[in-house]
Amino acid sequence: MVEKSVPSHLVSNVDVVYVGDFQEFQEKRFNAAYEDGAIYVINVQDNAKDMADDIVHEIAHAVEEKFADIIYGDGRLQREFLGKRERLYQILKANNENAQEYKNLFHGLDYDAKFDNYLVNQVGYKKLRSYIEGLFYSPYAATSVREYFARGFEAYFLFKEHKYLEKISPVLYNKVETLANTE
Repeated sequence: MVEKSVPSHLVSNVDVVYVGDFQEFQEKRFNAAYEDGAIYVINVQDNAKDMADDIVHEIAHAVEEKFADIIYGDGRLQREFLGKRERLYQILKANNENAQEYKNLFHGLDYDAKFDNYLVNQVGYKKLRSYIEGLFYSPYAATSVREYFARGFEAYFLFKEHKYLEKISPVLYNKVETLANTE
């Protein structure tokens, strides 16, 4: 499924995929990671598509490493992401989701555990899904610019949601489209 979805030139930074019961995953509540050319994926998955989703997501992080200049060099993706974060802030504020307390965190590009905790545990992904409709591809995409890219990469390659991605995130879509056509 992964090999059929992602062009081989975008997987060249990945040397190996390890599947197992990794203690760190259980402690931090995540399913996969990319580090030093290796993808680590937890062995307990809902189904094959769930496993493929995790692997493609981590391939996206490998792609970021190799093609950082194409993805982030002109600053356009960061501006698109921060604009969406500002709109999300306004939506959460209007819906009395205590956003003012976290206002400064909406202006960051990098992962922030406090911000992630706010989205997951205070707002909750169920409500967040309705707030981000037409704004972010998924609730997790709002977490950081890197996750924004990775979720868009998944949408493009694995889920083939080109039109929706292009509509809601045109800069992200164009970056991934460029990568797809880069050899």
